[in-house]
Amino acid sequence: MSFGIYYLIIVIIFLGTLDIYKQAVSELLPTPTKSHYLFNLRDFAKVIFGICMSDKDKVPTPEVMARLFVHEIWRVFSDRLVNDGNKIIKCR
Repeated sequence: MSFGIYYLIIVIIFLGTLDIYKQAVSELLPTPTKSHYLFNLRDFAKVIFGICMSDKDKVPTPEVMARLFVHEIWRVFSDRLVNDGNKIIKCR
């Protein structure tokens, strides 16, 4: 693979994380019963840092990187969601 494909993957991961963060902030608002629905830039950074912490030998292909990205998104954002309706919002 050339350097260009890695740059493209980085941009896609960054923009994808930004999109999901913006969606979480705008659609998953805190309420008295869901006071833990407070998302901030630390959550965005947790996704990026989680991907950066991966071992390069364990992520040999873009497909594996995509799976890692999905895993980190679910780990950071979806673990806070308390009902299936909100989890469906994240899957869109």
